[in-house]
Amino acid sequence: MIAHNPEFLRQGSAIHDTLYPDRIVLGSDSAEALGILKTLYRSIVDQTFEAPEFLPRAEGLYGVPLVTTDLASAEIIKYAANAFLALKISFANELAQLTERVNADISQVI
Repeated sequence: MIAHNPEFLRQGSAIHDTLYPDRIVLGSDSAEALGILKTLYRSIVDQTFEAPEFLPRAEGLYGVPLVTTDLASAEIIKYAANAFLALKISFANELAQLTERVNADISQVI
């Protein structure tokens, strides 16, 4: 059984990223285990917990996407998300280098 939440923990934002994730991916080859995990994550998925005063819920956040799948697919989802993030960062860095060479404005390009 596996649960990836939060997918990414930004430095200094662990509580925020845990309470307000972009998505939750649950993977297991056991329907019973998935049921237990869904129950554990229900208040985060539905955003029904009482938000802490020091970290209020963003306006308009009423739910978090929940993906349930088999164990192998959950692992591939995690690898794909990590690889895609690295790809986006690398691509932005390459664009920045190119814009410097041709005297373009990277903020306008992005």
